[in-house]
Amino acid sequence: NNLSLKVNNTSTYFDIAENSDFTVEWFSYMASDGNHPRAYSIGSWPSAAHAVSIENGNFYWWVNASIQLSIPVSVVGGWHHFCVMRSGNLVQIYIDGVSVQSSDPGFSMAIPSNGLPLYIGSEGNDSLCNALFSNFRWNSSVAVYTPGGFTPPTEPMTYVSGCTLLALQGDTLNLELTDPDGKISKR
Repeated sequence: NNLSLKVNNTSTYFDIAENSDFTVEWFSYMASDGNHPRAYSIGSWPSAAHAVSIENGNFYWWVNASIQLSIPVSVVGGWHHFCVMRSGNLVQIYIDGVSVQSSDPGFSMAIPSNGLPLYIGSEGNDSLCNALFSNFRWNSSVAVYTPGGFTPPTEPMTYVSGCTLLALQGDTLNLELTDPDGKISKR
């Protein structure tokens, strides 16, 4: 069975300001990439504010319902670390710490969440990922890594400055859904 996580967004917790750095990252084991699965989505198609889909051998990064970056990928089977990060005015897509696609150096637009919920592993009732997820971290104002390339974490991720959400940690469903630091409920 496919299962996704919905995080209500009654404020601006997932908003990314114009010219602001950000990092969205997670680990995933994809069993298949058919049927337009969403790794995460703020809102749903056709009006998703911010989303990633990994479908039919392609990685797509969406902002305001429009594809901003895309790259062919082969990530079905095996665990991979995925990261979308803006540092300065450059957005880069990383897979396993390797930059696989970059925006033109002038990408500075704001990415508002419009109060829409964040879905991890779907876009609501559609686009379910046939995948496992771990260590999903959303930082609305920080580039966590040095641009160009990095070694993905080998330990559970932690809260860092600018962290809005850290979820899906642990090896049981109870741990996956627990917020031991109380960070999510304070937001």
